[in-house]
Amino acid sequence: MEVPTWIREQIVDAVIVAGAGGGWNYRLPIEAYTELAAGTTCKIVAQNLDGFR
Repeated sequence: MEVPTWIREQIVDAVIVAGAGGGWNYRLPIEAYTELAAGTTCKIVAQNLDGFR
């Protein structure tokens, strides 16, 4: 996946950062994505719904 390219070239409007089953207390590493999106119109969304299964 070339997410940095997608963001930089404005191919996507939003990126959803999702965990891989790390549990309810798992903290999503969204900082790297927010840094990539800085200065663009791309929105970064943190998806953390493990507690709702």
